[in-house]
Amino acid sequence: MAALAAAVRDLDARSARLACVLALALGLVYAALNPPFAASDELYHLAAPTYVPDSFEHPDRTRREIVDATETLLAAAPARIFVASSAEIFGEAEASPQRESSAKRPRNPYGEAKLAAFEAVAAARSRGVHAVAGILYNHESTRRPERFVPRRVSVGVAKIKLGLEDGLTLGDLHAVRDWSAATDVMRGATLALRHDDPDDYVISSGVGHTVRDLVDVAFAHAGIDPEGRVSVDPEFTRGVEAVPLIGDPSKARSVLGWEPQLTFEELVAQMVDFDIARLSRA
Repeated sequence: MAALAAAVRDLDARSARLACVLALALGLVYAALNPPFAASDELYHLAAPTYVPDSFEHPDRTRREIVDATETLLAAAPARIFVASSAEIFGEAEASPQRESSAKRPRNPYGEAKLAAFEAVAAARSRGVHAVAGILYNHESTRRPERFVPRRVSVGVAKIKLGLEDGLTLGDLHAVRDWSAATDVMRGATLALRHDDPDDYVISSGVGHTVRDLVDVAFAHAGIDPEGRVSVDPEFTRGVEAVPLIGDPSKARSVLGWEPQLTFEELVAQMVDFDIARLSRA
């Protein structure tokens, strides 16, 4: 840990330093508060920008915060390190679903940076570091900021339910995403890091859902008819992939024994209930 702290202090880029400090803090706090699930020789590097569109405005900063931070932690990590990668490394995917060996063709600065960090994990493994990369697809929880579609939907539905709003504005309702519960994803990360042989794993539900599916489940759970309440604004549209990013978690299931515990419907219901309760107290 002393070597890791020293490496963080020596970073020139303030943004990269912040990412490293956050990663170190997250790993230590997780280990301290969850002794059955994390050990003092485990580091979970989760810190990074998360909103893909921002990477077009700040590509250099995005690379520093993802690649430089990852390389620094890999060089000075404790015995084991998990690095959160992203489905964005597949980008313009050739086929769906994607697995660990699928072609990597990122289409934005965020994906390019994540791919460079992913490759840094493989390089560290070749040097004997117990380094694991988790290729994570969309993972959601009640802690997601509202600018992300699932929380935009759950908050919007809650406001309609409580009479605070009349409608909900979204982007392309036909866009497909592979959504999982963040709790399931982190359980997969722990299993991957504790496996005897470090490797890369796709951690995803393996099932694609459209934004329309998300809307229908959220409204149905709240007991509201969505007819006439949902409008589309091109401002919120990122563009639809010719081949959807849907993960194939077969390796995580067969090697690690990992299975998601929350279904898509249960995840959406959880977020809607949370936002209804939260806004009711406001």
